[in-house]
Amino acid sequence: MRFSYQIGMCISEHYLSLARAAEAAGYDGITIPDSICYPKTCSSKYPYNSDGSREFLEQVPFLESLIAVASMAAVTEKIRYAT
Repeated sequence: MRFSYQIGMCISEHYLSLARAAEAAGYDGITIPDSICYPKTCSSKYPYNSDGSREFLEQVPFLESLIAVASMAAVTEKIRYAT
């Protein structure tokens, strides 16, 4: 069995330290979201906030996924990456 750590919706300055920590903890891979486009309005409620809001999209910068992977790969040795 292989285990992957999912990095996304976190402070971008943490990506490199999270990649190092995941590798040190024995994870086999890291997955990173690659969607940079979201609808401006949506009629459905977001299921992971108690009020259904999507305000997290306004405050969280999205890194281009392949640049983020290249950066994390530069500071790790064995861990694999996927978008």
